[in-house]
Amino acid sequence: MRELLLCFSLFVASFSASADETVTDALIVRFYAQGVAESSAHLIATSKTVDASCNGRLYIDFPDKALFTVALAKHIAGTPVDIIYRPAGGDRNAFGHGTFHCRVLSIF
Repeated sequence: MRELLLCFSLFVASFSASADETVTDALIVRFYAQGVAESSAHLIATSKTVDASCNGRLYIDFPDKALFTVALAKHIAGTPVDIIYRPAGGDRNAFGHGTFHCRVLSIF
Protein backbone atom coordinates (compact mmCIF):
# COMPACT_ATOMS: atom_id res chain seq x y z
CA MET A 1 0.00 0.00 0.00
CA ARG A 2 2.85 2.37 0.83
CA GLU A 3 4.36 1.84 -2.64
CA LEU A 4 1.02 2.62 -4.24
CA LEU A 5 0.78 5.90 -2.35
CA LEU A 6 4.32 6.83 -3.36
CA CYS A 7 3.57 6.10 -7.03
CA PHE A 8 0.36 8.12 -6.85
CA SER A 9 2.22 11.08 -5.27
CA LEU A 10 4.83 11.02 -8.03
CA PHE A 11 2.09 10.80 -10.66
CA VAL A 12 0.28 13.85 -9.24
CA ALA A 13 3.55 15.79 -8.92
CA SER A 14 4.34 15.19 -12.58
CA PHE A 15 1.04 16.78 -13.59
CA SER A 16 1.55 19.85 -11.44
CA ALA A 17 4.99 20.37 -13.03
CA SER A 18 3.41 20.20 -16.49
CA ALA A 19 1.52 23.42 -15.74
CA ASP A 20 4.60 25.36 -16.84
CA GLU A 21 4.41 26.80 -20.36
CA THR A 22 6.99 27.69 -23.01
CA VAL A 23 7.23 30.54 -25.49
CA THR A 24 9.74 29.91 -28.28
CA ASP A 25 11.63 32.25 -30.60
CA ALA A 26 10.18 35.36 -28.93
CA LEU A 27 11.56 38.87 -28.71
CA ILE A 28 11.35 40.73 -25.43
CA VAL A 29 9.57 43.81 -26.76
CA ARG A 30 9.12 45.63 -23.44
CA PHE A 31 11.26 45.54 -20.33
CA TYR A 32 9.86 47.05 -17.14
CA ALA A 33 12.59 47.50 -14.52
CA GLN A 34 10.92 48.18 -11.18
CA GLY A 35 12.20 49.61 -7.89
CA VAL A 36 11.87 47.63 -4.66
CA ALA A 37 10.11 50.43 -2.75
CA GLU A 38 6.74 50.03 -4.51
CA SER A 39 7.04 46.77 -6.48
CA SER A 40 7.81 43.10 -5.94
CA ALA A 41 8.94 42.08 -9.46
CA HIS A 42 10.18 43.28 -12.86
CA LEU A 43 8.04 42.71 -15.98
CA ILE A 44 8.66 41.69 -19.56
CA ALA A 45 6.37 41.59 -22.59
CA THR A 46 7.15 39.31 -25.54
CA SER A 47 6.37 39.29 -29.23
CA LYS A 48 4.57 35.94 -28.78
CA THR A 49 1.22 35.29 -27.13
CA VAL A 50 1.32 34.06 -23.54
CA ASP A 51 -1.45 32.54 -21.40
CA ALA A 52 -4.48 34.85 -21.17
CA SER A 53 -4.18 35.03 -17.36
CA CYS A 54 -0.81 36.83 -17.77
CA ASN A 55 -2.35 40.04 -19.15
CA GLY A 56 0.38 40.15 -21.80
CA ARG A 57 3.28 40.33 -19.33
CA LEU A 58 5.47 37.93 -17.37
CA TYR A 59 7.24 38.79 -14.13
CA ILE A 60 10.79 38.22 -12.97
CA ASP A 61 11.12 38.01 -9.19
CA PHE A 62 13.62 40.45 -7.67
CA PRO A 63 15.87 37.65 -6.30
CA ASP A 64 16.19 36.15 -9.83
CA LYS A 65 19.07 38.44 -10.82
CA ALA A 66 20.40 36.07 -13.50
CA LEU A 67 17.02 36.06 -15.27
CA PHE A 68 16.84 39.86 -15.02
CA THR A 69 20.33 40.18 -16.53
CA VAL A 70 19.67 37.77 -19.41
CA ALA A 71 16.28 39.34 -20.18
CA LEU A 72 17.75 42.86 -20.27
CA ALA A 73 20.71 41.79 -22.44
CA LYS A 74 18.47 39.93 -24.91
CA HIS A 75 16.06 42.88 -25.04
CA ILE A 76 18.86 45.35 -25.79
CA ALA A 77 20.42 43.03 -28.40
CA GLY A 78 17.08 42.23 -30.03
CA THR A 79 17.90 38.51 -29.82
CA PRO A 80 15.06 35.94 -29.82
CA VAL A 81 14.69 33.78 -26.71
CA ASP A 82 12.77 30.80 -25.42
CA ILE A 83 11.02 31.35 -22.08
CA ILE A 84 9.58 28.87 -19.64
CA TYR A 85 7.02 30.45 -17.32
CA ARG A 86 4.44 29.40 -14.74
CA PRO A 87 0.97 30.94 -15.25
CA ALA A 88 0.08 30.40 -11.59
CA GLY A 89 3.43 31.57 -10.24
CA GLY A 90 2.04 33.65 -7.37
CA ASP A 91 1.01 37.29 -7.29
CA ARG A 92 3.55 40.08 -7.74
CA ASN A 93 2.98 43.81 -7.93
CA ALA A 94 4.61 46.18 -10.42
CA PHE A 95 4.03 49.82 -9.48
CA GLY A 96 1.86 51.59 -12.03
CA HIS A 97 1.07 48.35 -13.88
CA GLY A 98 -0.95 46.22 -11.44
CA THR A 99 -0.69 42.67 -10.14
CA PHE A 100 0.72 39.83 -12.24
CA HIS A 101 0.59 36.05 -11.87
CA CYS A 102 2.93 34.58 -14.51
CA ARG A 103 6.47 33.95 -13.27
CA VAL A 104 9.49 33.54 -15.55
CA LEU A 105 11.39 30.36 -14.64
CA SER A 106 13.96 30.19 -17.44
CA ILE A 107 15.21 32.19 -20.40
CA PHE A 108 17.43 30.56 -23.01
